[in-house]
Formats: sequence, C-alpha cells, structure tokens
Amino acid sequence: MKSNFYLLLFSFLCLFCFSSSSSFISKTPIPINRWSLFKKQGGVEFYIQHRSSMYDTRYNTLVRLRNTNTYEVKVSFTPSFGCEGESQMQVQGRIQTAVYPRHSVTLLAYRPCQGVIPEKIVFNSLDVRQR
Repeated sequence: MKSNFYLLLFSFLCLFCFSSSSSFISKTPIPINRWSLFKKQGGVEFYIQHRSSMYDTRYNTLVRLRNTNTYEVKVSFTPSFGCEGESQMQVQGRIQTAVYPRHSVTLLAYRPCQGVIPEKIVFNSLDVRQR
C-alpha cells in the first residue's frame, strides 16, 4: 500500500515536470544551451548560444565565429541586442578578431537584457576581410 502511494506521488511529480518543461519549450523558440547558426557572410559562419548561468537563473549570450575559408580572415562588428519592452537596442563594444582558416573562435559572453534572452540580435558594421 505504501509503495503504491510513493509510485503515485512519483508519477504526479514526473507529470508536473514534463508539463512545465514542455510549456517552457513552446514559449521559447530559441534553442537554449545549443549553438544555432545566426548568419553567414564572406565564408564566416556566425553562431549564437544562450547559455544558462551556473550562478543564477539568468542567461548569457555567446557569439562564435567559424571560418570556412582556406585563408585567414579579419572580422569586425558591433553586436546589438533588442530587449523585450525596450525601444532602443543595447549596443555593445566593437569586436575585431582574426580567425585562422578552418577554425572557430568563441567570443565574449554577453548578458544583455538583465540576463533575459534578447528578442533581437544585430551585428552592426559587419566586415569580413581576407588577412
């Protein structure tokens, strides 16, 4: 009798966890803790990842560049993030980096929108040149 009670309690707990996680997934179409291709330009692929923080419940936004060319490239851009309920974009500092052929580099982790996943991401003044 007692084991049936624990089995029933465990079933309710699993059902609750599954239903709340599926509703969270349906509200967030942006992949969490996974790299997703954001943009391609000049043989360079730009990936975005929204990674949950190890220290609190907020998110960090990471940017990765992957050079698919057979030569080294110099990439420069200024990332901007659009937050929910804000009319202006949050503009970050200008990034300039070199990426070796067939290599990738992960850049700074940003925490825009007070740790909430941004609604919009824009790379202003994006420039990809052969080095």
